[in-house]
Amino acid sequence: MRQIKRCTSCTNCARSVFSELGRDALQLIERGTSANIYRAGNAIFYQGNPPAGIYCVGSGAVALRKRDASSGRDVIVRLRTAGDVLGQRAYFAGEPYDATAEALTDTSVCFIGAAAIEAALSREPKLARRLLERLAGDVSQADAQKLAGRTLDTRARIARLLLELRHRFGTVDDHGVLVIELPLSRQDIAAIVGSRPETVTRCLRSLETDGIAELSGRRVSVPDLDRLFDLVEPDTPDDDVWSRSAG
Repeated sequence: MRQIKRCTSCTNCARSVFSELGRDALQLIERGTSANIYRAGNAIFYQGNPPAGIYCVGSGAVALRKRDASSGRDVIVRLRTAGDVLGQRAYFAGEPYDATAEALTDTSVCFIGAAAIEAALSREPKLARRLLERLAGDVSQADAQKLAGRTLDTRARIARLLLELRHRFGTVDDHGVLVIELPLSRQDIAAIVGSRPETVTRCLRSLETDGIAELSGRRVSVPDLDRLFDLVEPDTPDDDVWSRSAG
């Protein structure tokens, strides 16, 4: 089993909202932080539970899932990776979590308790602005996802997702081929794009048949990125799911 290191300092994470805090505020945050390891499939917090603080992802990938009351299915509404914050909307609104956070891969996550957050906000007010910026980004992300769901077919939504995933999970091999190591199962992909797993499987096969992507387990190879872009609307942002906004 691959070893996952616990976070040791917010300054080690360039994308963390806490990484550029002043020394005093950073010490307050780190004294009130506990670092934990979650294995793939473990829940970090549950929908409906009251928040006692906020979380910051150190490494790995986390899905925020909601239960769709009409279909009874889980829907992945957001994905988060290193440096992203989880649970801040619920914490500042004083409301229960509106989604369940689940580790998609082995993941390192820090929990920052309420006392440390409030002390840091008092010491360094600009932290509040950073958190608000991420919340605003979350709203933009949700709007873009809704638009894509209404205007793109399933195959195009899958192509859009692959374009998003390439930023965090893609590498280019010696032949110039983009290789994406998916952190998601076919069922997870279906939950994100709002379709059924069997439909996702058919669409992935069609991408392979058309020579747009090659699939091997959770590895996707894309020999010509432009062909993937051609499947989605040219004005659709390609970084929405991985927005740096809060969970």
